[in-house]
Amino acid sequence: MFKSKLLYLATGILSVIMFSNIANAQQVTLDTYNEGNVQEESNGVVEFIPLMQKQVRAIGAVPPKPFFIAPMFFYLNESRNVTDVKATLVPTTGAQRPVDNMSMKSVNSETFSTGIRGGFWLFPFLSLYGMYAYTEGTTRFEIDSSKVHENLVPLINSIDTTTKISVHTGGVGVTAAYGMKDLFFKTDVFSNINVNTSWSKVSLLDNLLFTVAVSMRAGLSKNFAKHFRTSLWIGGMYRGGSSTSTKVGGKYSVNTNMHAIYTAHQRSLSPWSMVAGLQIGISRYFDIITEFGFLNRFQANVNVSFNF
Repeated sequence: MFKSKLLYLATGILSVIMFSNIANAQQVTLDTYNEGNVQEESNGVVEFIPLMQKQVRAIGAVPPKPFFIAPMFFYLNESRNVTDVKATLVPTTGAQRPVDNMSMKSVNSETFSTGIRGGFWLFPFLSLYGMYAYTEGTTRFEIDSSKVHENLVPLINSIDTTTKISVHTGGVGVTAAYGMKDLFFKTDVFSNINVNTSWSKVSLLDNLLFTVAVSMRAGLSKNFAKHFRTSLWIGGMYRGGSSTSTKVGGKYSVNTNMHAIYTAHQRSLSPWSMVAGLQIGISRYFDIITEFGFLNRFQANVNVSFNF
C-alpha cells in the first residue's frame, strides 16, 4: 500500500523523459532558420550526421545540429488507486503482528525531478536519445482501519501518512517527426511520435519499475526572425508497464520502534493523459521547451536544449 506512493513517483520520473523529447522532434523537419543558399560547416562528424543532409538542403531547409544535450526540470502531481494491501508489523523487540483487512482510501504524490537528456539525429527526421533523472517528492495517503482488529487500530492510526521518497531513473528512446513547410501564412505544420522505455529504482521499494511511454503531438511552428522560431503543440500520451499497474512490496517505517513489511497492488487512475507545449528557438544552438500535462494528472516540464 505504502508502496504505491513510491511507484507513483517512478511514473512521474518516466514522464520527464517523454516530455523532453518533443523539443528535438520539432527541430527535425522544421529547422528552417536559413533558407535558400545555406552554407554550414561540413567537417568532422557533422558531414555525416544526420544522414540525408543533401536531400534536406535541396528543398531549402537546414538539417538539425547532429547532437543535443538538455537539462530537464519536471513537476508532477497525481493520485493513484491502491488495493489488496497486506502488512505485517515488525517491532524492534517482540513478536510480529499481521494486519488484516486494512485498505487505503487515497494516495496522492507530488514530485520534483531534475535530469539530463542527450542524443543525436540519425536522420533529419529521427533522433535517438538516453536520459537520467533524479526525483524527490512527498506521498500522502489515508488508511481505512475500520475493519482492522480493534487492538491494532490505535497503532495503525498513529502511522505517519506523509512520507518522502527518492527515485533514480534511466531510459532510452526514439523520436520521429514530420513537417509541412509554409502551409499557410508562412507557418509550418508538424507532428511527431515518441517512444521510450525507462527503469526506475524507488526508495523503500524492493523491485525495479519498468515503463513504456508512447506519445504523439501535432502543432504549428513559425519563424519570426532569421534565428528565432516559436512552436505550439497539443497531443496525447499513453504509459504502460509495471510503474502504472503492478504488485509492489517493501518496508515502511511506522515509528522508531516498529516498521511494516507490506505488499499491495497499485495502478494509475488512467494510462492516458493530454499534453500541450511551447518551444522557443532562440538560435539553432539553443531552445527553451515547456510542456504541461492534464487529465488524470497535472505535470509541468521545462528543459533547455543545447544543440551542437
